[in-house]
Amino acid sequence: MRLRIVWWIVILLTGTATGCENWNEHTASPIFSSEEITANDTVTIQQLADEGEILIFGTLGKSDAAGYVGKAQCPVCHAFQPKHRSKRAPNLWGISTRQRTKTTSIEYLAESHVCPTCYVVAGWGLKGSRDCESPMPKAHLPPVNLTLNELVAIDTWLYVHEGEAPPAPQVIRSAYQHLLSPEEWSYVNRDSHSTQDAETSVKRLFLQHACAGCHIIPNISAATGRLGPQLQMKTNAPARLEDPAYTGHASSPSEYIMESILFHDVYIVADNPMYAQTTPSSSYYDNTIGSVDLNQMVAYLESAESDEQPESPDITAIEECLHNTDS
Repeated sequence: MRLRIVWWIVILLTGTATGCENWNEHTASPIFSSEEITANDTVTIQQLADEGEILIFGTLGKSDAAGYVGKAQCPVCHAFQPKHRSKRAPNLWGISTRQRTKTTSIEYLAESHVCPTCYVVAGWGLKGSRDCESPMPKAHLPPVNLTLNELVAIDTWLYVHEGEAPPAPQVIRSAYQHLLSPEEWSYVNRDSHSTQDAETSVKRLFLQHACAGCHIIPNISAATGRLGPQLQMKTNAPARLEDPAYTGHASSPSEYIMESILFHDVYIVADNPMYAQTTPSSSYYDNTIGSVDLNQMVAYLESAESDEQPESPDITAIEECLHNTDS
């Protein structure tokens, strides 16, 4: 009993402390607001391109030099000059005129950022995937975690860099909106002041805290991770509390879900041994998920169930690619 009381005190204190930190981070001012970007007389194309260059290289004027990497991390894999050799991904010179599987170059460019496996350039696929899966992470989700405004700035720079006239910011934004699910759109557009319904707001938390990278979560189309257990907690949580191997301190489904988020290595589901080896330590989540977010996530998962597993667009693309390769 004493141990359980201490445990809940720890959760309360850490949740309160991290809540302030999360609030400051989530409400920090973006590079430009959505209103500024869409108002042509407020932010110039050159300002937007400069911001994109800084996001890519960390500074201005170094697009032809090695060793300069900004938040977007693009130069880790890509080259940006016609005669430079790429390291792990295609050279992006000429990207402003490529269309590939899309009608326009900006639609293709947006797809390359948020669904890199939808089209894989021959020779640049993940090893063993027969060019059916891209090694590139989705730029709008952790760990790269670019906002919509940052993606608009980067895409603008890619056009300006090649001497091409970039699409209007509104056109770039529209290209992304057509590709993203509602919760992804809400998350990537998080520096906007647009209103969201409560369900969408909760769902984006699972993207924000990187849960979608490891788990399938009911009714969240972007949550297609296969590394961790499926989070159909309406049925799973009660069953796991009855598991003889369970050694945690929870006595109800909501307590179990909260414990699984904050102290997930207390109990590892038997058929997911790799999850214990690759997931971040408990202190990572303990220090990054505030109390408000935590309570919303627990409430969502406590009632989460689905008769059908969400199908990942990436998985579909891989299956189609393998079929076309074999035929």
